[in-house]
Amino acid sequence: MNVRSIVWFCALAAVAPAQFRVPKIPKVAGGGADRGGSSGTPGSGALGGGGRVKAELDQAERALDGCDRHIKKENPDGCTTYHAKFDDSIADAQKAIQGASIGGAAEYVTRIKDLKARRDEQLKGMQAAGDKNAALNAKFTSGDAEKDKVAIEALGSFYEEFHGFNSASAPGDELLELSARWPRVKAEVQRLLETYPIVKNRGKVDASGHELVMAVRKLSGDHEQRVAEVDKGMEKMAMWLKLDLDGANERLLKGEADGLWGSGLQSENYLNNIDLRFKLYNLIGKDHPKFDPQLEPTTRAKQKELQARLDKFIDKIVAENKPPADNYNGPDAAAIREEARKAWTAHYPDIKIVKIGLNGNWFRKAGWEWDDARTTWFKKDDSKLGGFLIIDLGHPQHLYMMPLNSYMDHINGGRRETKVGMYDRKERMNPGATFLRANVK
Repeated sequence: MNVRSIVWFCALAAVAPAQFRVPKIPKVAGGGADRGGSSGTPGSGALGGGGRVKAELDQAERALDGCDRHIKKENPDGCTTYHAKFDDSIADAQKAIQGASIGGAAEYVTRIKDLKARRDEQLKGMQAAGDKNAALNAKFTSGDAEKDKVAIEALGSFYEEFHGFNSASAPGDELLELSARWPRVKAEVQRLLETYPIVKNRGKVDASGHELVMAVRKLSGDHEQRVAEVDKGMEKMAMWLKLDLDGANERLLKGEADGLWGSGLQSENYLNNIDLRFKLYNLIGKDHPKFDPQLEPTTRAKQKELQARLDKFIDKIVAENKPPADNYNGPDAAAIREEARKAWTAHYPDIKIVKIGLNGNWFRKAGWEWDDARTTWFKKDDSKLGGFLIIDLGHPQHLYMMPLNSYMDHINGGRRETKVGMYDRKERMNPGATFLRANVK
């Protein structure tokens, strides 16, 4: 209220004090009820008084709060808009102080000083975050990053295939082959995740690095999932081995009671499962915290007892065995059989081949494999055809079966290679792969 208003008010009060009340101070547009002053202290000037200054400084403080949230996310670019708002609010507050008569102006000046000091600290934080993001961006867009994209793609292919460890079913050849690579895979994943940290906000990295950012994020998730599966598998291995022992024993008891060879053959399957499980267990587990070094000797002792009982069924099992079908007649069949013969003779020239069989059809599969010699991943795209060899080890009644596989390399112009199974002269032949001579045609 200015001097003229005070004189006018006193004159009215003197004339008719009972008929007049103090008029309300009108609100200034956008300024609220206290635009004219603060704590009862009136303001003056075109830009209002303390209420206007406080509102501007509150807005400046909110802008700094917004910038803090971006710095916490290491996204300094997000502060640009907030700092522009801050500068505008501080400028308006300073004009309001200069153009108004405000009680406690020193308090506002001090607050502006504190807010500017906070903004200066934010600038340092923005610089630190920017430097960190620049270093991070350099990792995801460097020449080495292009090379590591190949490694991550190869590992992704591995994880798509590496499953079944946490399963009651005995592992097959594919899982055993993949498990042999597991230690190398773990080391490679650790190297990659140490080189390329998980980035939740792709804005920290240039667009050229976004593909790798996403690939690393997926790699981490896939790895954690497979590690959890392996952990559960190691934990359950003793339980599964016991189920195999119990299953073999139940079938043997039935076979011993009714004399049927079929029960003995089922028992053999359970005992073979034990061999496969320990191959997997030892490939994965010797450095695993849940590996039990006493599990194998204890289980093997019980397996040996069951095997001795099973041997009584061997003659009945072998008498019923028939070789697999020999039903592949493609144009390359003769050449593959000759390749298999040469591969076997190169290793075992003294062991006669009685029959070479090919069955099924070519199966094509693409993926990645690790080359220990070159210490790098390489891409594979090949087809596989299975078959078998029937060999003569000199037994008067029995012949034995060994596996063969032929591979066609589509990356190298369809080049073909045929491999045969390795025979351990000290190893007992599997009854399920043993045939009477009369049953081999």
